[in-house]
Amino acid sequence: MLRLTAKPTLTPVELDPGESVAFTLDNGRAVTLELLDTHAEVLLTSLKDTMVEDRKGGTVLRFTCTLRVDGQPLELERFLCVQQSFYEPAVVNGLRIWFDAVDKIFHHIIESHGPCRPRKAARFALQDAARPPCPEPLAMWCPRETPYIDIRECYNGDDCWLGPYLGASAHGGLDINHPRGTTVKVPFSVDEQWLYNSVKGGHVNNRWRGIRQWPDGSTWVVHVCHLIEMLVPEHTPQKAGTVFATTAGTWVGTHDHTHFYFAVDERSRRFQLDPWVLFWQMFEQHRDADGAVRAAIAPQAPAKTGEAVRFDAAGSRPSPRGGKLEYHWTFGDGAVAREASPAHVFTRPGVYPVTLTVDDGLERATFTQHVTVNGDPAAAPALALDAPDALSFAPRPQRQSDVYGEAPKVLPHTLGFRARAKGPAPAAQTLRLTNAGGGALAAAADPKIEYLGGGGWLRVELSGSGNAQEACVQADVCGLAPGTYRARVAFAVPGALNGEQAVLVELTVPTEPPLRGQIVDNTHPGFACVPNSWFAPRFFAWSLPGYGPGYLVHAPNGQTGARARFSPDLAAGRYEVALSHKTPFPKDARLPVRVVHRGGESRSVVEPAHNRTIGTFFFEEDGAAFVELQTESAGGPVFADAVVFRRAE
Repeated sequence: MLRLTAKPTLTPVELDPGESVAFTLDNGRAVTLELLDTHAEVLLTSLKDTMVEDRKGGTVLRFTCTLRVDGQPLELERFLCVQQSFYEPAVVNGLRIWFDAVDKIFHHIIESHGPCRPRKAARFALQDAARPPCPEPLAMWCPRETPYIDIRECYNGDDCWLGPYLGASAHGGLDINHPRGTTVKVPFSVDEQWLYNSVKGGHVNNRWRGIRQWPDGSTWVVHVCHLIEMLVPEHTPQKAGTVFATTAGTWVGTHDHTHFYFAVDERSRRFQLDPWVLFWQMFEQHRDADGAVRAAIAPQAPAKTGEAVRFDAAGSRPSPRGGKLEYHWTFGDGAVAREASPAHVFTRPGVYPVTLTVDDGLERATFTQHVTVNGDPAAAPALALDAPDALSFAPRPQRQSDVYGEAPKVLPHTLGFRARAKGPAPAAQTLRLTNAGGGALAAAADPKIEYLGGGGWLRVELSGSGNAQEACVQADVCGLAPGTYRARVAFAVPGALNGEQAVLVELTVPTEPPLRGQIVDNTHPGFACVPNSWFAPRFFAWSLPGYGPGYLVHAPNGQTGARARFSPDLAAGRYEVALSHKTPFPKDARLPVRVVHRGGESRSVVEPAHNRTIGTFFFEEDGAAFVELQTESAGGPVFADAVVFRRAE
């Protein structure tokens, strides 16, 4: 076992299956990681010949690793080259894990655009989660108009870390498109810097290297390529923030861009790492300086089944223009909490993604920390909440990582209604009170309703007994002006673990009348999908535009419930429903489709290569109608693009 201790800089490590590392945090507690397995696969490609570059080619890859962390299995997942490439690192028991690469990627792509292949099965960078990757503030490497990177800015939409460039080649750095003559800064103070390649010296490119030797024994190496002119003398130390060159003008290819490279030398090895690690810190500093809303969870120790764990949102904050923070916790087991410092009991062993979402009325932010739980299953009953037809109740997969800079559109455990004051009442929704422990739940107390806007518009009725209790939730729009209304509904089950929980209810009363026909695409307010289960290719040269600005894709990954839903806002009547003819479905696509309509629900399998019509259905004006693409039995990629609702006279 490799034994390492947290230090001011992050620690790279590579492992083969069966190898492990014990990483001691600043508080003296060690987190143990053992690598069990790795995997890599092609999710989507336009290449005719595998591993052969094509100037109009594009490939999306997924890679995973399975770890045993403090005795419990944990799977981590990454995607290339889509927006998910810019990810939030995993935090487990107070340890931040940057999941950098696996060797199996190179079964699908070639290493021809800079070194990036790990020497072992998987490469990570580890650090105490209370520390930033760099111990000193980083200067923004290049000017940014947004505090994030859009994958479309990465050369052809493919030159993020590991690529794959032109669909076939690994990429040993990160490319960012910007105008010729853009200036670049030294990101951290360097002891030495120079042009290691130059046009003047007979090379095709101007490539700069900066080196910093840290007091903890680690040496950092950064490169910047495609420079035009150096603005500081070579072989002189430079402070962080020094403008040292103009860039994006030498041997840049089809897009003016700059190439960024990052590596760490320690333990007599060089570890190439994703430059996103540094950009992540730069953007986090920018958000702090700007006062952006922030969700934070204090570092957590491993937990035991049946014992209450206290979570703390210390470090969370509203934006300067926002109001009081609302706290929305999910614990990965169906339970939810709405206070700043909740206590929670886990009933079964495993690794649980504990997610905090904060909302200040203007902005939202999330943060997830995984917690390992050991022990025997708890015998006592434990309350959990579920609403089968509300996507906000979908459980978060353990392996899921958040896309950096993307705020949640819907708060977790929210029931949404839409209706007009002069229209029919919105369809009721069912909430299930389930048992995540042993035995049987006692009878729930009468729910308590706290209105956060307006009042008197909500009715909640309980039914059932034991582990089959349900709540019928019904909104009434009579007398309500157009706008959005919210309420918190608290449920209590005497004697149950986690026995007091609350859901949100949101009622929208539109101003505009309903439509007599509509196209709902993946950018429409009526579209929703299970978060982070779908990716959006943005390759510059792909001739697969789809309807509108693009589409989302889900590829088989063993995840259940990764649904995509298209909800129209239609006047009552019969409508012919079809998939858009612009969507580039694979020739052998088979899409399981569920339609909720006045008669109940209909399920079918649509083969777009033969027929894109789903059927003709009667929809009421009660906000309940939708078309849902389901993924479990699709057998291949599912494209969520646009659904056409055409009035059937």
